[in-house]
Amino acid sequence: MCQSSTTPGVGEFVKELIILLRFNHPHIVKFYGIYQHYDATDGFNTDHYFLVMQLADHGSLDKHVKLDGPDAHSLRRRLRWMHEVASAVHYLHREG
Repeated sequence: MCQSSTTPGVGEFVKELIILLRFNHPHIVKFYGIYQHYDATDGFNTDHYFLVMQLADHGSLDKHVKLDGPDAHSLRRRLRWMHEVASAVHYLHREG
């Protein structure tokens, strides 16, 4: 993800990043920080910010559900996914 410093809302963007640094849950992709790149070649002399996050080796849950089809996964697996998502949402509500 890239965010330009000339875009309105950079202050809010940075606030959200600070909040993300606090989170530590096994079912939430870990956020490590940002990389700032100054770009003088785009004609605007802007800073660009890139999120540095944990690699999700197997892709997103959304990808698996959409690409594999609705009947591709067992009920047990779908219930496990629901439990993991609920656990992550509960953690975010408790911590955020």
